[in-house]
Amino acid sequence: MEKITKVYETYEFDELTPEVQETVMDRVRNDEHYPYDFWSEPVIEDFIEDRTAEGWEVETKDVHFSGFWSQGDGASFDGEVTCETWIKFHKLEAKFPTIMKVLHNTHPLTAKIYTNHFGTYYCHSNTRYLEIEEDGQLDEHIYGWDDEAKEQAIMEKWNEEVMRLEEILEDNREELSQQLYSKLEKQYDYYMTDEAIKEDIMSNDNMFLANGTPFNE
Repeated sequence: MEKITKVYETYEFDELTPEVQETVMDRVRNDEHYPYDFWSEPVIEDFIEDRTAEGWEVETKDVHFSGFWSQGDGASFDGEVTCETWIKFHKLEAKFPTIMKVLHNTHPLTAKIYTNHFGTYYCHSNTRYLEIEEDGQLDEHIYGWDDEAKEQAIMEKWNEEVMRLEEILEDNREELSQQLYSKLEKQYDYYMTDEAIKEDIMSNDNMFLANGTPFNE
């Protein structure tokens, strides 16, 4: 039996000609698996950390996105927020004095995000909506009062402030979703640059033939 040994001349990426380097980078750029699943993790982690500071309860599984150049692409998130914490974080106590007074003596008031009918097919910001979940906070606050006029007055103020807060939170939810999508798109675009692709190729110690074909020992 005759044993035949083939000898190949192999090159590191930066030893290839500029034209061949372009071919290699285009191959990586068009690979369906690139830039791999983890590319979005830093953006999502930062997003969740910022929301937690505001009083939101959001987990990684609650963040949804699709992108980036098709109709219906976008980002959204699920979860709920403690209204009192959110108001304090944004220093809006003066705009919601009745809510803050009531909540000072009762259990928390939360707002929750729900999926609408668009959420069946998409995950952009308009596939969700937010509602404040009242659970007897006002009743608990005014329990035992004998002044009907005072009860009516605080009830009207409470309802007005809750409606206004819900509108602000909904606008904030939509704005945050759009900001999240923008940051994800920026991150993805970076991974598609020559700089990022070169870094990925060279960090893996890949070797190539002169024409750019990957060499596997």
